[in-house]
Amino acid sequence: MSLPHLDEFVLFVLTGLVMAILLAVLGLWAWAISKLLRGDPLLSRTPILPIRPARWGGRTVFAVILLYIGANLVVGLGFGAATGFRRPAPTPEQATAAATDDGPPDDRLAPDEKEDEHHAPRSPFNAMLLNSLANLLFVVMLPMFLHRAAGVAISELGFSWKEWPRQVSVGAIAALLTVPVVYAVQGLAVQLWNVREHPVQQMMADQMTPGVAALAFVSTVFLAPLVEESLFRGVLLGWLTRIFTAASPSPEPGPKPEGRDEPPTATLESPMLGESDPGASPTDIAPVAIAPAPGVDGPSRPNAVCLPAVVVASLLFAGMHAPQWPAPVGIFLLSMVLGVVFQRTGSLLSVMVLHGVFNGCSTLLLLQGLLARSVQDLKPTVPKFAPPLEPAVRGLIDWWSYFF
Repeated sequence: MSLPHLDEFVLFVLTGLVMAILLAVLGLWAWAISKLLRGDPLLSRTPILPIRPARWGGRTVFAVILLYIGANLVVGLGFGAATGFRRPAPTPEQATAAATDDGPPDDRLAPDEKEDEHHAPRSPFNAMLLNSLANLLFVVMLPMFLHRAAGVAISELGFSWKEWPRQVSVGAIAALLTVPVVYAVQGLAVQLWNVREHPVQQMMADQMTPGVAALAFVSTVFLAPLVEESLFRGVLLGWLTRIFTAASPSPEPGPKPEGRDEPPTATLESPMLGESDPGASPTDIAPVAIAPAPGVDGPSRPNAVCLPAVVVASLLFAGMHAPQWPAPVGIFLLSMVLGVVFQRTGSLLSVMVLHGVFNGCSTLLLLQGLLARSVQDLKPTVPKFAPPLEPAVRGLIDWWSYFF
């Protein structure tokens, strides 16, 4: 199969996947609207995992941030040492241009000085490779670091394989419900404000190759959600929740009865007993003991959502991308959804899946749009496999490049 025909086949496959995702989104929104009309919550009131109070403080959070920065520095320095990259000394003409031009020096290199896309230090392949390696190093080091620095196990962040099919399904469904809302808000923001392009954006549009596409998928769908959710939802949001709830501590438990240990229980007023004796006072209503579900360390009752903590964590998450305004608008909304889903379910895996599926949809649409443009440029007579998506494609290029 020749290269142009291969491109057309890949474009056909990608477009089919895009259409399948669109149908799934429409079906899930119909299901969500029907549940809301019946007064049912979208998220089950029964959490997957109970939220545990954070045992770590601000120093641990700061140390984890330093660990993330250190992982990026180590990978960057290691890459420079391994490749022996040294920026060449500028010629007199380039030095003069640098003194009179505010543009980046690399953009003033002569054409014969441009390096191969897989070896140039500012190529999209190398940018994503370094980002992926740094994220991988951080993911490997984080559990050991938390254990040694604060005696915290990774399970205390909310990561567990308990009921993993339910965790994965909740994350995937939440992602497909969130995608159109975030895209709509981001599309409106792009219309209201001028877009500040990310440095990687033009490189992605000009130098998209199969290697870059594969690495982009791995980095955005798997590694980025692992790192960002562990850092922002697991470590940071847990600490912020501890701060905002410190002013209203829960009541101290009563003395433990003598004798054998019994599983913890929660008490709820029984509506059946209340209806059978209308004249009974609230103190006369017998409590109903609810034993915890098997494998659960406490009563199976709804997790509380600490909205102030979710908002602050989302502001910090979106603020990381402030130079690429108005990207933080959509990112803030996505982070709010991630925070609420995490605290309602107690599952870090669910929000990792949510984040990964969301990024996967963005990456798929980006690749489909770029390949469609490439095929149309090579063969203008080729029929389009999907409606024109040029505005959406440019917005997705902006959005997707913010992760690097």
